[in-house]
Amino acid sequence: MERKPEKFQDQLKNCMQNEPPFCTAACPFHLNIKEFIPKIQRGGFNSAYRTYLNSVGFPVIVSELCHEPCKNACPRKTVDDSINIKMIEKASIEYAKNLKPNNYNLPKKNKRIAIIGAGISGLACTLRLSSKKYEVTVFEKTGKIGGNLWNLMAPELFLDDIKRQFMYEEYNLILNREITDLDNLNFDALYVATGKDGNSFGLRRNYEGAYASNKKGVFFGGELSGKNTVEALADGLNAAKAIERYLKTGNMNEEELSSETKIKVARD
Repeated sequence: MERKPEKFQDQLKNCMQNEPPFCTAACPFHLNIKEFIPKIQRGGFNSAYRTYLNSVGFPVIVSELCHEPCKNACPRKTVDDSINIKMIEKASIEYAKNLKPNNYNLPKKNKRIAIIGAGISGLACTLRLSSKKYEVTVFEKTGKIGGNLWNLMAPELFLDDIKRQFMYEEYNLILNREITDLDNLNFDALYVATGKDGNSFGLRRNYEGAYASNKKGVFFGGELSGKNTVEALADGLNAAKAIERYLKTGNMNEEELSSETKIKVARD
């Protein structure tokens, strides 16, 4: 009997093997809960913390400010109450013995990226790209980093987290420098993260790729795009992937992360 490839392709579309659980799909960072929770259960707090750190970039900031979309997505809430993942995330920080970030021994890249804005979205993008050893320059119009975090957290908490995560990385920080025209910047790629009501430089979304604008090599996201602080942080981390793809291929077509899952809850 002849087997048509199309038949198997249709079946693969319905495969659930790699579908994320509800909480992971709802998480702005797509934290791998199926990997994270078992590590906590067996007392592997260092390993669990590493999983959390690799997902969120700034663990202390996220564990303090996360709006917990996973709670609303959790099917457990129909039985008694949603699983308190935020509490478990805090436990991974509190009980881990080593909070130092990863130290990647990579050769320096010859590409230069400008980040406009030293709020949490811009810093998150900087963290990811500098860890890949790209040359990153951050322009901040005020005299301090952190942006809206100053209105949300105790400075000693978020500044300590930022300092810790950048302890092995190098980047150029230029304070008190407001950028008014992107065309005057000579860089291989740009990420605009000027915050809520910040300068958008007339950029429009290019829906062919995540965080892409209508201007070649220019990406934008964060609170400038209407996100909250935690979502803005996630934007910065994910925008770094889109920028790296562009630097390697010349294409601004990084796939958008989906907050959906094909998994369904069976109802009695």
